[in-house]
Amino acid sequence: MRPAAKQLAIGTAVLALLGTTPHPGNAQGGPVLDEGAFTIVEGTTVIGREEFTVRRGRSGAPSEGFTITATAGYPPTQPTRTVTVRLELGADSQPVAAEIQERSQQRRAIVMRFAPRRITVRLVSAAGESVREHPKRARTLLHVEAVFAVFAILPSPGSPLAAITDEGDRPVDVSLTDHGLERVRVKGIERALHHYSLGLGSDEHHVWFDEQGRLIQVSIPARNVKAVREAS
Repeated sequence: MRPAAKQLAIGTAVLALLGTTPHPGNAQGGPVLDEGAFTIVEGTTVIGREEFTVRRGRSGAPSEGFTITATAGYPPTQPTRTVTVRLELGADSQPVAAEIQERSQQRRAIVMRFAPRRITVRLVSAAGESVREHPKRARTLLHVEAVFAVFAILPSPGSPLAAITDEGDRPVDVSLTDHGLERVRVKGIERALHHYSLGLGSDEHHVWFDEQGRLIQVSIPARNVKAVREAS
């Protein structure tokens, strides 16, 4: 198959997998609880920008749970890689469904469905289409490497937690620790923010929220990467 025809076939399969899901920026749903953008920095270099929205309600349940939509572009202007996520959460902050689409040199789409006992992952990429199923733990967290708004609503610390990544591999155990209020310097201004840390292997994530529960900053010290809210 010629490269152009192959890309067209992949694109058609991606659209079929995602169905008629609207672009996150135009997603319909309940009232907006939060929206904004992150500047993504590696060291001192801006490498990307992410726009996100958090709404009340989800598909088929407009008054229950939450929907997080986000689009991250790398680099921030004329991006060569764009990752779009739509994550639906139940009232207990647990994932119900997720759709992820990546556009770069290769295109891929992932659809996840979270049933009480299992997670189903469908993936379309240049390598073809595959379906995987994993046992579902009591509590699960979605981790998308290139998108930070998936942390906008965290489960409460306590009982065991597992994370599934956008690669769709079997969920792995993670730790979630509540560090309470801390004084943190954000964009040169010291603020009192609520600090959580997520033990995701060597890439431990530190997440900060303001007094309104809005996600303000995420940092990954091992990668020297930070996502900082542009206006807060």
